[in-house]
Amino acid sequence: MNTSSFSSYKKEFSTLSKLAWPILITQLAQMGLGVADVMMSGQVSAQHVTAVALGSSFWLPILLIIMGISIGSTALIGNLFGAKQTHKIATLFTQSLYLPILLIPLSFIALSFFKPVLLYFQTPIDDLNIANDYLNAFKYGIPALIIIQFMRAYCDGLGQTRVIMYMSLFMALINIPLNYVFIFGLFGLPELGGVGCGVASSIATNITLLAFIVYLKKDNVPFTFEKPDFQSLFQIIKIGTPIGFSLLIEVSSFSFIAIFIAKLGNEIVASQQIALNIISVTFMIPLSLSMALTIRISHHLGAKDFAQAKRTIWMSLLISLILGLSLMSMYFISAPFLIGLYSKEAAIITLGTSILFIGGAFQVIDCLQVTTTGALRAYQDTNWPMAIAFVAFWVIALPLGYYLTYFSDFNIGVRGFWVGLTCGLTLAWIGLLWRLKLAFNKEA
Repeated sequence: MNTSSFSSYKKEFSTLSKLAWPILITQLAQMGLGVADVMMSGQVSAQHVTAVALGSSFWLPILLIIMGISIGSTALIGNLFGAKQTHKIATLFTQSLYLPILLIPLSFIALSFFKPVLLYFQTPIDDLNIANDYLNAFKYGIPALIIIQFMRAYCDGLGQTRVIMYMSLFMALINIPLNYVFIFGLFGLPELGGVGCGVASSIATNITLLAFIVYLKKDNVPFTFEKPDFQSLFQIIKIGTPIGFSLLIEVSSFSFIAIFIAKLGNEIVASQQIALNIISVTFMIPLSLSMALTIRISHHLGAKDFAQAKRTIWMSLLISLILGLSLMSMYFISAPFLIGLYSKEAAIITLGTSILFIGGAFQVIDCLQVTTTGALRAYQDTNWPMAIAFVAFWVIALPLGYYLTYFSDFNIGVRGFWVGLTCGLTLAWIGLLWRLKLAFNKEA
């Protein structure tokens, strides 16, 4: 590699890093809000923790789809930014703000099924009532939360990833004190327990939205009101909806695993959930790189610098491989210690460690596939990745994992699901590479 090529890669790596690290802090801050809700409501009772978890798990699939749609907006804005068509960016942003008008009522309709669904699954009535009250309090923040997603998409598309980082940290700084106030009834207010988490989230989200609007107004972002352009709106939905369902497919797979192994006993369930939590936290690093890659490649494609787009993608895949191998090595070296941070029971540490060993191989492939997916989003290729995710997780990984866990002669127990996930994800990555090759050929 000559000096000029090395300098080019170094510059590209620096740009990607500047985009990725604020996204990483944003993702960790958002995860931290969920952890804070669980920890604080847990100080009231296990029942309140259960109620908050039930309410959050029902809202999460809806949020994932909305996030996916907003990511479609990020790719389009990034493309326009790279093409230096700044006059079109403001119009597209304005158009994207019409989507919450559709998504907010649809979210409320979806949430109305919460109580009937839990009644169908014979959830204890006390748990159900607290969870329903939590969601009823939380839903007053949903309109603000949806609008924030599209404001984030605008800033991310321009490469201004620090904005949502600041907003996420600001929300956390508001939300945690508000949790204390409403959960425990400070300053003469009623003690709401887990329901207080919903009240705190609603208030914090609305305050954050106001802060976001003030920031964008100071940055001279035009909040103009134009007639809806249904072609632009359809384009955002067309690109973004498959992204949302891809996220939903992956997350729901782990929810199904939790259901499938529930009958195996508390120690096995605890080991699985602890290992999954550790892997989920470390996954925020490659996920942040993937989101940064979508932004960076969309800029290159907008500028019609297809050769640089390819170089950046290959460089990112190499970084992802190194990152995945590093995380796998960390699991191999530190697995007992990491599991021990959650539980001191010997059986859980032993089983959790063995799950993390297999999870290390899974993490290597997951790093590679999420990076490839991030590149494809910049090419606005989202339908095929959704179909590939469906086959990988629901057609291959879950059935294979179920077979290995319950029926195979290998006697590997719950580890079978992680073998199934690794196999499914490997095939998914091969399929995604095929789509990436087709995208390269189109630009050749």
